[in-house]
Amino acid sequence: MKAGPQRVFLDITKQEGKPSGIYVRNDLREIVERVEKEGKERVVGVVFDETYNLELLTEEISDPKIIKHPASKN
Repeated sequence: MKAGPQRVFLDITKQEGKPSGIYVRNDLREIVERVEKEGKERVVGVVFDETYNLELLTEEISDPKIIKHPASKN
């Protein structure tokens, strides 16, 4: 599978971060695609609270034609 453009989510209490080479396999990609598929919301962040749960932060897209997610049918 070809990698798409990177979307980096950085701890807002930090000024910068560097790649660590540590990777975690999960299905976050599919979940983000599912949320963004309708074209009404875009994932803009992830909240990690030291549990096994992640919360996706989203923004509403006022005009779905502006940002078209590749998984959208239209």
